[in-house]
Amino acid sequence: MKKLAKYLAVFSAVILIIFSAALVVASNLYNSKIQSVISKINSRQHYAVFTYEPLSSSILNKDGLLTVDVSAPKIGNIRTVFRINVDFSFSSIKATFSKVDHEGNIDEFLASMRIPTLKLEGAIAFYPWQLKGSGAVKTSAFTIPIEGGSCRFGENSFYASGRSKTSLDIGFASAGIKCQAYEMYNHKPAFILDLLDLKVTAKPLLDIENKNVSLDKVNVKLDTFLVDTSTIYMIGFGPNDKVRDPSLRDSFKLSSLNLDLSMSDKDYQGRREIASDGSMTIEFALPHEKDSKILPYYDLSDLNYDVTLGNFNIETLLAAARNPEAVDKIIGAMSKPLNFNLKNLSFKHAGSNVSTSGRASVILDPNSGKPQNVDATIHAKADRAFVDSLVSAQYEQGLFDLMQSGAVTLKHGVYSTTLAIKGKDISLNGVTYNAAEDKNEAEFTEKSLDE
Repeated sequence: MKKLAKYLAVFSAVILIIFSAALVVASNLYNSKIQSVISKINSRQHYAVFTYEPLSSSILNKDGLLTVDVSAPKIGNIRTVFRINVDFSFSSIKATFSKVDHEGNIDEFLASMRIPTLKLEGAIAFYPWQLKGSGAVKTSAFTIPIEGGSCRFGENSFYASGRSKTSLDIGFASAGIKCQAYEMYNHKPAFILDLLDLKVTAKPLLDIENKNVSLDKVNVKLDTFLVDTSTIYMIGFGPNDKVRDPSLRDSFKLSSLNLDLSMSDKDYQGRREIASDGSMTIEFALPHEKDSKILPYYDLSDLNYDVTLGNFNIETLLAAARNPEAVDKIIGAMSKPLNFNLKNLSFKHAGSNVSTSGRASVILDPNSGKPQNVDATIHAKADRAFVDSLVSAQYEQGLFDLMQSGAVTLKHGVYSTTLAIKGKDISLNGVTYNAAEDKNEAEFTEKSLDE
C-alpha cells in the first residue's frame, strides 16, 4: 500500500507539473500571439477594426482594453472600448468583457437615437479537454421614448456554444418590451403593447470558406404578446372629445407560443422544403370593454399546427425578392408544382374542438405569378356547438341543404366534410359544389329582403 501511495503521489506530481507547464505555455502564447491573431481577424473581414492594449499580465490572469471601430457609410465611424479579463485554469480558458462607458463615441451615437447608456457585458470560455467553446453577451434594461409614449426594454442576451461549425447552438433571450401611451382615455393609457419573455434558439450550419450560413432548426418561444388600445384613440378622437362611449377598447392577446421551423437538405436543384409546427393560444375581443364593462375574449385555445411547404431555392428566392418585379425569377426559385401539406391545424373554442388537415399543389404562371392549376384536398371537422354558434338564421337552410345532399355530415355531434379542388372543379364530400348557384341564390335572398 505504501508503494502504491508513493506511485500515486509521484504520478500526481508529474501531472501537476505537466498542467502547470501547459498553463505557462498557454500564458506565454497569449502574450506573443494576441496581436498577430487580432491582425489576422482584421485582415479577414472589413466590417470592424480591432485594437488590443495590454494593461496587466500574470501567468493566470491577463487584463487589457479592446477597441472596436466600425465604419458605417451613412453614419460615420463608431467606436467602443471593452475591458477584457482572461483567466487560465487547468480545465478552461475564460475571458470576460464589459463596455467601458463614455469611451469612444458609441454612447453619443445611442443618445442621438434617444437610447440611454447601455451596459454591455459578456463572457467567452474554451474547455480544451472537452473541445468545446461557449460565449454570451448581455445588455442592460433601458427605456426609450416613442411618439405619444415610452417603451421599456428588459435585459437581452445572446449566447452560443458548440464543438465545431457543424455542432453549434445559438440563442437569443429577451425579458421583453412594455410600451404604454402617455395620454389617458377613460382613465387608461391610449395603447398598451407587451411582448414578454422571448426566446429564440437555432442550430446554424457554417460554411466559412464559402461564406454561407444555413439553419437546420429554429425554435421560438414567447410568453405573451398583448395589444390593448382605446377604440376612440384608434379612430382619431382625442381623450376629451364628446363621444357616446369613451370606454370602448379593443384587445388582442397571443400567449404560450412555441414553434419550430426547419429546412430539409438541398435536393439536386438546390431546393429545400420548409417545415414548421407549433402551439399557442389566441384571444381577441372587439370590443374588450364597452360601457365601462369588461367583455370576454373570443378564444382559440390550444391552437396547434404542423405544415410543410416546398420546395424553394432559398438563396435564389431571397436574391429575387430584392426586385419584386422579377416575378419569373421568384417563380423559378420554387418547385413546379409548389406543394403544401397541412398535417394538422386544430384548436378549441369554448370547449368545442375544431381540426383540419390536407394537402395542396399549385402551378404558378411564371409571368404573372397567378395560379394556373390547383389540386387540393382538405378535411375539416368541428363540434356542432362551434358551427351552430357561427351559423346565423339566414344560413341555417343552406347548412341543412348541404347536409341533405351529403356535402356535410353530422355524426356524434361533429360536423365534417372534405373539400376537393381539381382545376375549376370543386366538391364537398364528393358532391359537386356550384359557386354560381350560391351566388344567384344569395342575390335573390338579398333582393327579397330589400323588398
